[in-house]
Amino acid sequence: MNQRSLTLRGDANPVNDPAPYREQDVRIVLFSIPHLAQFVVQLSNPIVLGGATVAASAVVRWAFRPRERESRSPDRFAPATSERPVAETSAAVQPALLSGADR
Repeated sequence: MNQRSLTLRGDANPVNDPAPYREQDVRIVLFSIPHLAQFVVQLSNPIVLGGATVAASAVVRWAFRPRERESRSPDRFAPATSERPVAETSAAVQPALLSGADR
């Protein structure tokens, strides 16, 4: 087996740990970003979390905001090939319904 022995020391300890650690698979650090941990810890601050919540709520409200009334005109539902306006078509259908032709 390809075992390694690691001698570790805690951050606040002046001496090494009493027993070495034996490991077979150790991950390799590919890169590091200095002071990134301090930034990540600040993300758990209640003020930062509250601000992120308000910002996310604003984005959702903006995305689902009501549109202007102009885009809800009845002409947008009219067929593109119709030569008669919608009002004439509905007036032509009304007498047949009132006369009771379907009874």
